[in-house]
Amino acid sequence: MGGEKLVTLILTNSVEIPTSGNLGQNWDTHSCFLMGMYPFSAIDHVQLALPAGGEDRARAFYGQLLGMKEVAKPAELAKRGGCWFEGGRVQIHLGVEEDFRPARKAHPALRCFDYHGLVARLRDARVEVKKDDSIPGVERCYVADPFGNRIELIAELHR
Repeated sequence: MGGEKLVTLILTNSVEIPTSGNLGQNWDTHSCFLMGMYPFSAIDHVQLALPAGGEDRARAFYGQLLGMKEVAKPAELAKRGGCWFEGGRVQIHLGVEEDFRPARKAHPALRCFDYHGLVARLRDARVEVKKDDSIPGVERCYVADPFGNRIELIAELHR
C-alpha cells in the first residue's frame, strides 16, 4: 500500500481501511455501515406539517397529484390527525401543527422516474412549478403543497 496511512477498526475483527482516497470507490453502503463508518442506512421518512383539518387537501395533492399511496397511521398516532404517504421507498408524513407555518426553505427533494409527466400533471392542476437551473446537469423544480410547504422534484438520472 505504498506508504499510505491505515486505520484499524476493531469490531469483531480488525479491518484496515485507507485514510485517503474515495472510499465510495471501494466500499459499498452496507459494508461501510457494518464497519461503523456511519450510523445510518437510509432516511425512514420526512415529516411535514399541515394545519388542522387539512388531510383531504393533503390526500388530493400527495395521493392524486404526486401519485403516492396513503398508509395507515398507528391507532395512537391517528388520534393526532395528519396522514402518511409512500411512493416506492419514499415516505412523507404530514402531522397537524397547531401554530402551523409552512416550510418555505427546508424541504424534501424527491427523485422522479417520470419527472416530465409529473410536472405536466402538476401544471394541468394549476400548481405553480418553479424550474431551477442552478445546478449544472440536474433537471429540477420546486412546487408547494396546498399548505405552502416547499417540495423539490428532481429528474431521475439513468446511469
